[in-house]
Amino acid sequence: MTAPTDRVMDIVDAVAALLNAPPTGFPAFVLGFQAQVAFQPLFDLKELQTLQVTCVAAEENDTMLLRQSSQLDVAVDVGVQKHMASVAEGRQLMALAYQFKTLLKLPAGLVFTFPDGSHASWIGMTSRPLWHPDQMLHKNVFTRVLCFTYRTKIPR
Repeated sequence: MTAPTDRVMDIVDAVAALLNAPPTGFPAFVLGFQAQVAFQPLFDLKELQTLQVTCVAAEENDTMLLRQSSQLDVAVDVGVQKHMASVAEGRQLMALAYQFKTLLKLPAGLVFTFPDGSHASWIGMTSRPLWHPDQMLHKNVFTRVLCFTYRTKIPR
């Protein structure tokens, strides 16, 4: 039996894996990166010279369906952070965030399938720009958080 915490991390890992290896036919990303799973995506300004893409378990909602199963909604935050050298680079970062939206909505019925045969499907997305005045005015740091929610069923 899969514990809810295990399934949460399975979904976070699946999101990072999909970003790192999109399906054949998906357009190339406008910027190169390596998505990573993190629990606290904290970076100093030096590290933000390189594009940072992090996947973090943000929230889970476990609802009982029947005595033997429950529905688990898992929110995964995908953070995009980089020091911007120019407005043009900011536009590229926005374009990359849009590509993430397109891919992680799991188009055409794509679902995450796990070794036990269960699956998780996309149910919603929100996007939050984080415009901290100090970061933008003094450090030129672009930060955007895309929150994708996936639903799965787990046995109790």
